[in-house]
Amino acid sequence: MSENKGRNTELMIEVLKGISENGQKAEETLSKYHPADLADGLEAAEAADRVALIRGMGGDHLASLLPYVGKAVAEEVVRVLTDAELAEVVEELAADDAVDLLQSLSIKRRQSVLAKSTTGRRAVLRPLLMAEPDSAASVMTTEFFGSHQEATVGEAFDAIRAVAQDVETPYVIYVVEKERLVGTVSLRDLLGAEDSDSLKSLMNTSPVTVKPDLDREEVARTLARYNLLSIPVVDADGKILGVVTHDDILDVTIAEATEDILKGAGISFAEVEVNRSMAILDSGIPRVLKLRLPWLFLALLGGLMAGGVIEVFEDTLDAIVALAFFVPVIMDMGGNVGTQASTIFVRGLALGHIDDKNAFRHFGREGLVGMIIGLIIGTIGGVGAYLWQGALRGEEFAGALAIVVFVGLVVVCVVASVVGYVIPWVMHKLGFDPAAASDPLITTVKDVTALVIYFGLASWLLSELIAAA
Repeated sequence: MSENKGRNTELMIEVLKGISENGQKAEETLSKYHPADLADGLEAAEAADRVALIRGMGGDHLASLLPYVGKAVAEEVVRVLTDAELAEVVEELAADDAVDLLQSLSIKRRQSVLAKSTTGRRAVLRPLLMAEPDSAASVMTTEFFGSHQEATVGEAFDAIRAVAQDVETPYVIYVVEKERLVGTVSLRDLLGAEDSDSLKSLMNTSPVTVKPDLDREEVARTLARYNLLSIPVVDADGKILGVVTHDDILDVTIAEATEDILKGAGISFAEVEVNRSMAILDSGIPRVLKLRLPWLFLALLGGLMAGGVIEVFEDTLDAIVALAFFVPVIMDMGGNVGTQASTIFVRGLALGHIDDKNAFRHFGREGLVGMIIGLIIGTIGGVGAYLWQGALRGEEFAGALAIVVFVGLVVVCVVASVVGYVIPWVMHKLGFDPAAASDPLITTVKDVTALVIYFGLASWLLSELIAAA
């Protein structure tokens, strides 16, 4: 598989070289290959060759590849091309992709590129550039197929054929009257109708829409809920402003999921989340340290606190050294249960399955799940402790130790489950991203509470033995 991919990448590089060196045949060549495959070739080319390829390709050819290349190559395109050449690329890109490119530029250069674009293009892009970050308007495209309700199916097909290559949503007709969206007609409906039928007779007069300021994650959930390929963005007056397509919202979903995964691993982004995982991969060492060290300092503090707890129970450990054998079991089980709980909670919150109405029900349910897990794991751990210290080593305190391990595991699993839910919930209610309730934070709380519970139980249940020592 990887060998085939490697050979395919080499072929794409050669194809790109041919396009760059022989522009008059580029259209014919490009039609034979998917832009995503050609983008792989551009990314795999040696640095010097890639610069030559970028400079050799026209703006329209680069525009077909840019939506598929990674951040590093996109930045290289921006560095290599002049403002006038970038303006050519912006003219050919879909509106939403053009906005992404322009937003990666400095304000001064963005204005220069826009100034070199056509008047019509500037009129389309400027409102999108002014949209609130992470909103529906920030990811929508203004290039969609619109028609009036009196048009016939035959007229609609003729119009679609004329513009199908220039719009992202030729599979949906947005019926518009005086700039207001009055309905939608799917391509499936068109195919099943007579040429003489009017769009008015076929259209859905209550299409699902979103407002321009709606958070893009909510837009993604709406698309998924109604199983749509695209969704129109309309203002308070019903005027259609643009369309959010499934491919763009998929990019959003991947970006948001990546952000949550990174935060869950204790990598915190203090600035606007524009660099995502690339910030980790491409940033300098100081930037990477800034992102990762704060959470690790917190974990270090938690470790020191856990050490302090062990010091408090030093006499207990001196009396019964075997207690130390089960500390890793207690801490690891609590950590695993807590991490599972927090992952389930953050995912449920992100998908809209957990909200103010049902949060406490989920808290109670997770506590019950933690107890059941604790009873099962605790029984296994207690029996194991008894067999190890009693049957194999003949220790008189094996029975009491088994009870300590059993009760400790049960309590720790319950606490870890609840903590794994409560910490993200508290952060969410305080207005922070719940994904910031990372593993180091939950682990710190769990470690300290686990040790206090474990040694507290041991001091109580084995008090006579400790006093005798």
